[in-house]
Amino acid sequence: MAFLLSDSAIDTPHIAIHKVARRATVPASMRHTTTDLRVEELSWDAVRDQVSKINPDLFAAIEAISPNQRQTFIKCDYHYGDPVFEKGMLHLPSNKQSAVRLDDPQLPTWLRNKLDYAALPLGLQLSGKSEAFFSSQAQHTIPLHITETGALLGAPEVLAGATQSFVSPAWDVAAGTRTVFMLPKIADIVRHKRLTSSLGIDCLPPVNLSDHWSVFKAIAAASQPAKPSHYSVLFFSKDWFDHQAKGLFPFQQYMLSNAWRQSRHHHKHHALWEQLATTIQQRRLKPSPYLFDTVKHLWAIACGDMPAFRPAEADDVGLPLAMIEAAYLDAYGIDHAPTIMCPTYFRHSDAALPLYYSLAHPTLLGGSALMAQRTSLMSELRECQRLVGLLETTVAAMADGPDAAAIPAVDFRYFHSGGEAVAGVHPSAAMVEGDSVIENSLQDRFAGKAFSEHARFAKGCIRIARASDHDT
Repeated sequence: MAFLLSDSAIDTPHIAIHKVARRATVPASMRHTTTDLRVEELSWDAVRDQVSKINPDLFAAIEAISPNQRQTFIKCDYHYGDPVFEKGMLHLPSNKQSAVRLDDPQLPTWLRNKLDYAALPLGLQLSGKSEAFFSSQAQHTIPLHITETGALLGAPEVLAGATQSFVSPAWDVAAGTRTVFMLPKIADIVRHKRLTSSLGIDCLPPVNLSDHWSVFKAIAAASQPAKPSHYSVLFFSKDWFDHQAKGLFPFQQYMLSNAWRQSRHHHKHHALWEQLATTIQQRRLKPSPYLFDTVKHLWAIACGDMPAFRPAEADDVGLPLAMIEAAYLDAYGIDHAPTIMCPTYFRHSDAALPLYYSLAHPTLLGGSALMAQRTSLMSELRECQRLVGLLETTVAAMADGPDAAAIPAVDFRYFHSGGEAVAGVHPSAAMVEGDSVIENSLQDRFAGKAFSEHARFAKGCIRIARASDHDT
């Protein structure tokens, strides 16, 4: 198969940038030992039962090839917020420091050799979640992909490298959900100092929503140092991609189909955008390029291809939620409900929960260059409303077309706080209505606390939900 990483492929100029450079010998006293690292090498027999529970399809594909003894795994137990992939390099969890780069000369040679076949080797999320994100120069973080328990991490990157079409990633991956933030403001200097003193942590008050994560990470590290939550990834060793290994076809097919699913949003709905552009031109409208791209992004969210935000549920495995909530309820003394927004995907199931996108906290990748001519949030929200209306008309006209099965039955609702009432735009306080996660949290975990309707994220906010949910 063309996408196998053979020994010769690893030595090509396109793949060589992934290989860990061999450094001068390091004195034994300075080397990282496996006891310093939260890693272990495991056989298929040691992990097969766990894999069968979290990913039955992958389990079947691997069982079909009967792995040999050389085809092992490297299990990495990360803590919340640890870098998994940063600045183009895999990081391994360490007991001595946050993480160790794979090209660190102090790492055991055998361990580097197992994982240096790609910038981000193929991994299976055993527990928790991980998030691929992009950080701009303005320190604004954008969620790109959420890897949930049982999903593969790095499949597109491994395949791209094998086909000699690799471009060094500009994004990073963190253990747990990274682009998380709290709705109410948490920048009060006196209260923040009380929180940090209570937990014995040292971090500055957050300036913007993207800063919240660094405080959450510090809280997690201080609240449970003896038994921290693990966000475990099972990395496939280099021997899984040995071109001389026989019978790997089921595994190869699974990995290829997984990589295609992760990139499918780049290949969908071209006809829809062409038709929408034609409709806009016929009506002689001149929408902002930034807002037109925003509507395309909203549609990708509605299709389940790109993440948006949802209030964290009590059992969310993407972050140590209970620790963070307790810190702000008890030590900080927060006035409003400490609702934490987490990135996730829209699911078209019976239990689908709404997602939110805010024009006040945009996560449109590549949109920053078009934001210089932005107007007021209310003006942008109304223009989005008009463009989405045209989109829905276009979608309805294509209902009998060949792409009808890929068109989701969703509805958009608009919220804003402050300013004059506008038809079709609801006050942000109404976000509680129709969102069972917010309603339940206010009745249970945050009893006696009010929803933060004046939060920045709640301004210029758009809810994406199943059409039937908004109809009720």
